[in-house]
Amino acid sequence: MSENADSLREQGSGPQDEQVWHGIFPIVQLPWDSDENIDYPVLKREIDWLVSEGCRGLVVGMVTEAHRLTDIERDQLNEKLVEYAANRVPVVASVGDESSRQACRHTRAAESAGA
Repeated sequence: MSENADSLREQGSGPQDEQVWHGIFPIVQLPWDSDENIDYPVLKREIDWLVSEGCRGLVVGMVTEAHRLTDIERDQLNEKLVEYAANRVPVVASVGDESSRQACRHTRAAESAGA
């Protein structure tokens, strides 16, 4: 595990404990191919570049197209982001949705992916 990820790990296990983050956590731009699918090779290059430039974490937010993805696409995106981050930096996944049920589903899936 990288020094960045080590330094950001949660130090405790209770609700009173806080995870200390610092630095820049850019919102990842989702690249699209000509068939309107996420272009994962381009996304991997973007992640590698962001990490090489010193970002301290990666964010997929509601300002990206993540909220327009199907559940399967959203799960795959989180899995790929975690894979590409390769424990160098943490991944913060957007879990918001129009219903609490879906938001809870996205939360469980993101946590399962390692975000």
